[in-house]
Amino acid sequence: MPPSKKRKPDNSVHALNVFTIRTFDSMKDNELDFLKFFDDVRPFIFEELQLQLEEKKAIKWYAVVQATLTRTTQENDVEYITPHFRSNCVVELMENTIAEHLESAFKKIQNSFEEFTQRGSGWTLEKILKLELNIAKYQPLSPSNYIPLPKKLTDKKAILNIKNEDQKCLFGVY
Repeated sequence: MPPSKKRKPDNSVHALNVFTIRTFDSMKDNELDFLKFFDDVRPFIFEELQLQLEEKKAIKWYAVVQATLTRTTQENDVEYITPHFRSNCVVELMENTIAEHLESAFKKIQNSFEEFTQRGSGWTLEKILKLELNIAKYQPLSPSNYIPLPKKLTDKKAILNIKNEDQKCLFGVY
């Protein structure tokens, strides 16, 4: 997908230089269609995932859509809720899989929304508020026989972390 200059993330939050949250607000005041909303934000999310993958080499990400739903009660009062619909967490190692993973994330969010509004719940979509893209650097544990604990856990002395000099760390456990 070609990068787009029309829309940029509204804000971003960084945690420990490892975790990033990008927020994409709805461009329309009364966005009522998930598929149109996904079409609007797709190029910006794709571009952001490409940039993060290039910078971090391997990433994990998921998307969350926040929307306002309403329903009328038996007393003719209007109830409002603001649920979040989340995609599955995706590991991105190569750029050529981003588009496919993005489509499956959108499908998961759409299915979650449809499941929520069906079954006679009476909830109807009033507005799609935003999409949050949560991205973290992907660092799988490498095989080894000892992993040092963070200082905070070590200082508590609540966890045994036995340092072993050979490769038989679980020998005799079974």
